[in-house]
Amino acid sequence: PAITCPSDISIILPSGQNCAAASFAIPVATDNCLGAPVVCSPPSGSCLPLGVTTVTCVATDASGNTASCSFTVATFDTCLQDDSNPAIVLLLNSATGDYLFCCRGTTDAGRGSITRSGSLLTLQHNPSNRRVIARLDTAAGRGTASLQSPPGSTRCVITDRNTRDNTCACGQ
Repeated sequence: PAITCPSDISIILPSGQNCAAASFAIPVATDNCLGAPVVCSPPSGSCLPLGVTTVTCVATDASGNTASCSFTVATFDTCLQDDSNPAIVLLLNSATGDYLFCCRGTTDAGRGSITRSGSLLTLQHNPSNRRVIARLDTAAGRGTASLQSPPGSTRCVITDRNTRDNTCACGQ
């Protein structure tokens, strides 16, 4: 059989929850014989924890031949979405500093440094090709973020006055 997995997926952890339901289309397998059922582990709909989970899908034909593929589901617990352009989004794992910054058709991924002071959360990441900084006041439910790429050239700015109404869709 032959099998092709979907692209990597990003989801947001619901507030107050320790996992998020990951729904994805089951890959379709092709085979020179009729039928090759596909089983994915973990299956679609599973509740995945904060972080990155690898999903492995295996197709097995009637002769016992197999083919497999895999993709990742990244679960984030924080999102900033620009008030004036909801397509500009920062997804953040506040425990590790892993992030996706979706800005004008591109997605920058990385791992920055997280600092906390009371209800204030700050992300900073300064690799050679970009600068990312984000500040979130979790008590007030608002934050800002900026992406410079290359450093010194601002590509996107996020002003989020109400993080509680975000849809957090980040195309990858």
